Amino acid sequence: MTRFAQDDPTNAEIQVTTASVCAQLALANVALNEGGEASEVVQQGLAILAELEKGGPLPPAGLETLKLLEELERALPGRQR
Repeated sequence: MTRFAQDDPTNAEIQVTTASVCAQLALANVALNEGGEASEVVQQGLAILAELEKGGPLPPAGLETLKLLEELERALPGRQR
């Protein structure tokens, strides 16, 4: 999924959707007790949104996704940020 984000870095809708998928995948990994995988996926989602934010403010859906990813990052063991 992150390949779509890499292929079109200026498309905010694709960027936010990809980051949202990362958040949902992280939640699934947490539910399955795979914290390491979840942490990696959270970092990917945060990186996608950080790149998008370089081009201007995030759209509302991006802000919500960013908030969710940041909450997940704080909750996961071995946070990287």
